[in-house]
Amino acid sequence: GEIADHRAVNALLEGTLRDPSALVRMEAAVALGKIGDEKALEALQLALTDPDPVVRLRTIEALEMIGPSAGELLEGSLTDDDPEVRRQTAAVLERLGYVQAQLDRLKSENAIERAMARRKLTLIGKAGLRESLLAGLHDPDFRVRAQVCQVLAELGEKSPGILEALYLATSDREWSVRAQAVTALGRLRAKEALPRLLERLGDEEAIVREAAVAAIAEMEAADLTAFLPQFLNLLRDPNAWIRAAAATILQRIPDARAQEALLEALKDPVEDVRAQAIHSLGAFPETRVARAVLAALEDPSPLVRLAAVRSLKRLGYREAIGALVKLLDTTDEDLQGAAADALAHLAGDARALIQELPKLSSEAGRRGAVRALAHYRETVAADALCAFLRDPSARVREAAARALGQYRERRVVAALLVALNDPVESVRIAALDALGEIGAAEALDAVMKATRDPNDRVKQHAAVCLGKLGDSKAQVPLAELLNAPSPPVQAAAAIGLALLRSTAHVPDILARLKDPQVRAAARAWLERESEETIARVRAFLHIEALDDLVLPDFERMIEHYVHIVRHSQDGDARRHAVQGLGLVGDARYLTLLQETLARDPDARVRAEALRTLARVAPPSDVSAAALTALRDPDHGVRAEAARQLGRLRDPKATDHLLEQLALAEPSYREAIAHALAAIFQKDP
Repeated sequence: GEIADHRAVNALLEGTLRDPSALVRMEAAVALGKIGDEKALEALQLALTDPDPVVRLRTIEALEMIGPSAGELLEGSLTDDDPEVRRQTAAVLERLGYVQAQLDRLKSENAIERAMARRKLTLIGKAGLRESLLAGLHDPDFRVRAQVCQVLAELGEKSPGILEALYLATSDREWSVRAQAVTALGRLRAKEALPRLLERLGDEEAIVREAAVAAIAEMEAADLTAFLPQFLNLLRDPNAWIRAAAATILQRIPDARAQEALLEALKDPVEDVRAQAIHSLGAFPETRVARAVLAALEDPSPLVRLAAVRSLKRLGYREAIGALVKLLDTTDEDLQGAAADALAHLAGDARALIQELPKLSSEAGRRGAVRALAHYRETVAADALCAFLRDPSARVREAAARALGQYRERRVVAALLVALNDPVESVRIAALDALGEIGAAEALDAVMKATRDPNDRVKQHAAVCLGKLGDSKAQVPLAELLNAPSPPVQAAAAIGLALLRSTAHVPDILARLKDPQVRAAARAWLERESEETIARVRAFLHIEALDDLVLPDFERMIEHYVHIVRHSQDGDARRHAVQGLGLVGDARYLTLLQETLARDPDARVRAEALRTLARVAPPSDVSAAALTALRDPDHGVRAEAARQLGRLRDPKATDHLLEQLALAEPSYREAIAHALAAIFQKDP
C-alpha cells in the first residue's frame, strides 16, 4: 500500500481481502485505497460487502483516499444495515464534495436529474448528515431551497433543528419555497407548526395559501381541536378566502361548535364561502345538517347547489331523491352530472330510479335521466338506455349510445348497430365508441362499412374502433384510410393499425407520423383514450415514434429507459438505463429486468439488472433471479448473484452456493465465501 504498486491489486484481491482475519482484510482495504486505480476500485466494491462492519468502515476510509471518483461506489453504503457505516459514508461523501454536487444538480433543467438528486440527498439525510441539507435552505438559488424542503419532508423527522429551518423557510421571499416549506410541515404533521401555518393562510400568493390549508388538514383532529377558537375567529375574517379556508379545515374537527359555525356560514354573502361550508358539512352525518344542505339546493349560486348535491350523496340522505330528480332537468352540465351520480348512490337499484324518470319530459331532463342510468350495470337499466336510442333528441340518443358501452349483451350490440345508421353524425360516433369499448366482434362488417362514411370524424372513430375489435380483416380498410387526404383520419388509421399490431404496415405508419399534423392529431386523440390503449400503441410503435405524446415527464423518462433496454445496441446505454430504472424505484418492469438478466448479451448489463432487481423487487423474486444467475456464463454475474444471496441471507441458497464453490474462479469463490458467511453469520 505504501509503495502504491498497481501490480499488487490482484494479490490483495485474491489473497488478503479474503483472509480469515478481519484485521488483515482491513489493512488490505487501506492498501487498495492508497493504490487507487480502477482495479482497486473494483476490489473495494467487494470489500464493501464484507460481513464485518469494521472492515466496511475501513473500506469507506480507503475510498475517501481515492477521492471524488469513488462517490458513485459509496452511494450503495448509504443503505448499509449498520447505522455507523451509513453515518460514516455520508460524512465521507460530504468531504468529497458529493453533497454539494447533489445540491447543484437541483438547479438542473432536467426533471429526472433533479428527482435523482433529491433521492440521493434524502438517503444522505437518513444516514444522519442533516447540517449540509439545512445549509441548502440558505442557497442563493430558490430552486435549491424549495427542493431541500421536499427532501426534509421525505426524511420524516421532526427534530427541533429541521422544524426551525422549515419555519424560517415559510417566510422565504420566493413563493415556491414558502409553498414547499408549508407542504413539508404538513407532511411531517408537526402540530408545533400550526401557528406558522395559520399565518400562511394570509399569504399574498394563492398557491401558498392552498398549501397551508392542505398542510393544516394533514394534522391530527385532536391537535386541530386545540386551535378551534382560532379557526372560529378565521370564519369571521374580513377576507373571504380566509373564511373559506377556515370552513375547509373545520370539517376535520368533530366538535359541535365547528358544526354550528359551518351552519352559520351558510348565510355568508360570498358564494365560495357558502359552497365550502356546504362541502364541509358533509362530514357531519346528522339529520339537522342534511336538511340544511338540502335547503341549499335553492341557493342562487350554481357553485353552492353543486356542493349541496355532492354533500347530500356523502351524507346518504335518501329524502333528497325527489329534489335531485328535478335537478336532472337542467342545462348545467356539472350540476346535472353530480345529481345523476348522487341519485345512483341514493336510489339503490335501477328500478327505484326508473320509477322517478317519467316526471322528466324536457330534452335536458331526459338527457339527465340517461346520465343517471349510466351509473348502473343492471339489465333493466340497459333496456331503458336502448329505448332512449329512439328518442327524438340527437343529444339524448348520443348520451344513451355512450352509456351502453359498458354492457356486453347481444341486444345492446344489436341496438348500437342500428344506431350506426342514425342520420346525426354525433350519434353514429357515439355508437362506434361504444362498440369499440364492448369489443363486439359481430360488429366488424358494420364498422368496416363506417370507414366509408362521408364524414371524416365518423371515419376517425371507425378506424380506432376497428383497432379495438382486434380482427386482422380490418387491416385492409385501415390501410386505405392511411392514405386519406385528412391528417386526423390518417392519425386514427395509424392508431387502429397499431392496436391490431399490424407489423406489415409499420413503415407506412411511421411515415405518416413524421408529418407534424398527423402526429399532433394522434397525440390529441390519445389524450382522451384509456391508459391501456395508450400503452398498447406506445408498446407497438416504441417511444420515439410518437414523440412526447401525453405522459408526464417522469413517466416519459421511465418509458425512455425501457426503450433503451429493449432496443439499444449500445451496452453502456443499456446498463445505464437499467440503473436508471433502479434509481427511480419503479417495480412495474420486473419482467423486463428478469428478461434482461436472462438474455442481454453484455455481462455488465446482466449484472446491473440483478442489482436493480434487488432494489425494486420483493426478496423472493430477487432470490429466484439470483439462483438462476448462478448459472450465468460470466463469473462477474455469478459473483453478483452470490453477493445478493448473501445479502438476503437465504438458507435455501446454501446447496447451490456450495455446488458452485468447487467450480469457481478465485474472485468468484471470494463472493461465495462472503455469501455463505452472511447466511450462517460466520467469518468468511
